[in-house]
Amino acid sequence: MSHLSKKDLADMFTDCALRLSKSEDNVYTSVDYFGTGEKKIVFRLGEQQELGDLPDFQMKDAVLLATQTGPTTISWLVKDRASGKVLAWTGEVTESTFTWSVEVKPGVVARFIYRRVGDIMGSWKLAVMGDMSAHMEALGVPQAVQAMLKEEQPTVTFTYMGKGMWEYVSDAKFAASGPAILRYFTWEISANTACSFCVQGVFIW
Repeated sequence: MSHLSKKDLADMFTDCALRLSKSEDNVYTSVDYFGTGEKKIVFRLGEQQELGDLPDFQMKDAVLLATQTGPTTISWLVKDRASGKVLAWTGEVTESTFTWSVEVKPGVVARFIYRRVGDIMGSWKLAVMGDMSAHMEALGVPQAVQAMLKEEQPTVTFTYMGKGMWEYVSDAKFAASGPAILRYFTWEISANTACSFCVQGVFIW
């Protein structure tokens, strides 16, 4: 990324996140989210994957070979067919972090360190709602409306919009909320018998 200006780098890193998932048929999907957009790579371990041009790394007609080098480590070899240049990426997983390391030039190693958080992307249907009576009473919600809210099981959808911004949409009939945009978004997920989640953020209407 040495060819990028300071402004370009600042724009790129206004937001930085990684989503790595694995399907039942052992297909991995890696999505990098930056302030300037996102990059998705789909691959299988031990199989060559065509990547095309990677302008951020000044590579053309690039190919990827991914292997698992240990119980908690993964290796990416990315080769520029035209120049023969190779970048060796090492990913290391712990209970709380994921770290990508790559030697960008002799003796210079760049590291991207991500903190593990709950993944709330996609659509969620309310299964169980805790006792909200006291909260609704404090807000002055009429008893008839409280009863309707307790019976409702809406679906909410979270979609990443870029630059730390999320779209939140709910199909609730009695407590319509959205579409709205959230920023400075954090979440917590408790995976118990019934899944529950807590959302914190700033709504921008």
